[in-house]
Amino acid sequence: MLEINGQRYSLNAPSVVLGRSSEADILIDDTGVSRRHLEIRTSGGSAVAVDLGSTNGSFVNGQRIHQAEDLSDGTVITMGRTRITFRLLPARSGEH
Repeated sequence: MLEINGQRYSLNAPSVVLGRSSEADILIDDTGVSRRHLEIRTSGGSAVAVDLGSTNGSFVNGQRIHQAEDLSDGTVITMGRTRITFRLLPARSGEH
């Protein structure tokens, strides 16, 4: 799950694109964010952040990312002036 400006977004697909474009899965209204800025890829209970060649770059815990960067609970992703917190939610009983 991602927390952005007080809102929560579920990562319910193997790949979720964040950006300023209306075609992005999660729309980020920030002039410092590219149309297709960042992708979050989830697989087997783990997640990585991948910068999609954005103009201003993406940062994980303050470090600019150049390749897939592992995400853990509480990781802070910054793109433009937008701060995003990655949260791992415990699986509900009965789900795999």
